[in-house]
Amino acid sequence: MKKALVIRLSSAGDILITHPLVAALKHAGYETHLLCREKFAPAAKAAGADRVIGYSSGAGSAKSLSAE
Repeated sequence: MKKALVIRLSSAGDILITHPLVAALKHAGYETHLLCREKFAPAAKAAGADRVIGYSSGAGSAKSLSAE
């Protein structure tokens, strides 16, 4: 399966406007992953990504949060 990583680091609004991109990638057969700050993970899940990778801006670490 083809995979795509969408990186939206700045704000929840930026993540929400990625919804059409994520939908188009999924329609084209891609498994979609979205990288964003942990506090924006709910917005990233709402955008429809198959997997959300959240990071804490202070810790510099990332953890995977599966979309439900």
